[in-house]
Amino acid sequence: MDARKVWQWIKTQYAFVVVVVVAILFWVLRRSKDKPDIVDLKKKVRSEHQAQVKEIEIIYDNEIKKTAEIEKKASERLKSVEVQLEKADVVIEKKKKAKVEKLLKKHADDPDFLTSELSKLTGIEVYVDV
Repeated sequence: MDARKVWQWIKTQYAFVVVVVVAILFWVLRRSKDKPDIVDLKKKVRSEHQAQVKEIEIIYDNEIKKTAEIEKKASERLKSVEVQLEKADVVIEKKKKAKVEKLLKKHADDPDFLTSELSKLTGIEVYVDV
């Protein structure tokens, strides 16, 4: 559009232009300061989300560390049991060895239960360290 045509339209439709300008000014002036801005809300939600993601990642990393620690303890206990069985000249079958490994992983927190179950399974006194 040409600038002259725009000016001509504004002169003929001045009431519409005045109403629009007054409405915009009214909206700007009436906007409350205590109402949250959409941009601020978005930033707040995003920061809370990022904090939750970091928290979840920390928990996940801790679970991975705990699992690795439990597996390491189970493997050390299995070696200890194998050494004790070798000293007693007891040879266990593959099925029994798999059961021993399963017991060591499942009941890693209860050495008394492990000792009694391993003794029943192997037929000799086997001690599991804490």
